[in-house]
Amino acid sequence: MPSDSSRYLQVARITLKPEASANIPDHLMRDATVAEIWAGDLVGAALSTQAGVSIIPYSKGYAVGNVMSMRVSDGDVYNLKLPKPDYEISVELSALKKIRYGEAAAGASSIYGSYASVKIEEPLSGKLYVNTALKDGEIKLVPATQTFVDDFPAFYDSNNGLFVKLSEAIDGKARVAYKGKAAPATVKARALQNAQLNAVEFYYAEAGESEAANFDAMRTKIIENADRCILETAVLSEDDNAASRQYTVAVRVSLNVAILRNDIKAGSVVGKAARAERSALAFRFVSREVDSMKTFDARVTKRADISVKDDIASAKTQESTEGEPIKRGQISTNASSTETANGSRNVSVARETGGTHARRSAKSTWRLFPSANLNQVVTQTFSRAGFKVNEVSLVEPYTGGKFKVSQVEDDYKAGNDL
Repeated sequence: MPSDSSRYLQVARITLKPEASANIPDHLMRDATVAEIWAGDLVGAALSTQAGVSIIPYSKGYAVGNVMSMRVSDGDVYNLKLPKPDYEISVELSALKKIRYGEAAAGASSIYGSYASVKIEEPLSGKLYVNTALKDGEIKLVPATQTFVDDFPAFYDSNNGLFVKLSEAIDGKARVAYKGKAAPATVKARALQNAQLNAVEFYYAEAGESEAANFDAMRTKIIENADRCILETAVLSEDDNAASRQYTVAVRVSLNVAILRNDIKAGSVVGKAARAERSALAFRFVSREVDSMKTFDARVTKRADISVKDDIASAKTQESTEGEPIKRGQISTNASSTETANGSRNVSVARETGGTHARRSAKSTWRLFPSANLNQVVTQTFSRAGFKVNEVSLVEPYTGGKFKVSQVEDDYKAGNDL
């Protein structure tokens, strides 16, 4: 293939074995094509974002005659013609396995593993560039109080991590400017070498700050002996842009990680230190969750001040008349009475209330939660940087009783610090 042509990659085939599909949710497995598209998108996204390589979309069941239709909001429809890939990626998801990792009274931890095989080949010649089996595991902690566990998010993380790590391992890209109508062989060779070294540098950039700093100190030695560190190189894509006079190449690189790590360790500050200047490290991680909590009701004090004002006014008038006429031995009487009464009353009430609420803080008891995975990650990070890290349980016998793991754990069950 001419060097100035564009090269395309595509996830062409996805195979899901029964050991893997058994742990994929039903809403994805109702249609086998949907599950395959889900897996194909994971691979394509990892290669595109991590390795910076353009990927033709996985199109099984959607592209008829390599044509995909796209409709925009205004009703316009566009037909996208997919080019034929120069390199095809085949992925077989072999199994998804859940393995019990640790267990304690507070909960349990499990490793969710993804197993897959990946092939990258050139369909025209049938040449295989990659043919490898991969696996990746993620640890998930489940508290003892949790009754339902959804395993698929952990399987998704391990499956996604598998393809992301694959992409990181093959990443390498470089761009070199030149003069003239086309890139000469010397420019292409320099771009290829820069892409290889960028792949090595990217590996250490992802490994963490300490390893990246150690790499900077050993950069010259690694560049001079690149053949020791790089086992194989395959060109994924290259572009000779005559308009901008720039040549770009992306490569897949297989690294001899063991040699790289040994060189970095030897050049680190720890590696250069004399044996008498070194001391061992030990880590002890403790995690906890609330076991029980005692709360107290609020103590309430209330006060009320009441003021009453009463104004009363009253007026009363009474008149009466009485008479007795006597005629021929008879007496007749008459009487009349008039009474008038008026009264009024005005009452006003003023009420003022207040009070306080006092509540004691809650008292909690704690139980320890497994922290083996955290200890493993930190220990591995320091070991890669050249430090010698010992298990804390192995250090205890040498302290003469001054340090006990059980005392640290008991102390952390109460209070807010060690």
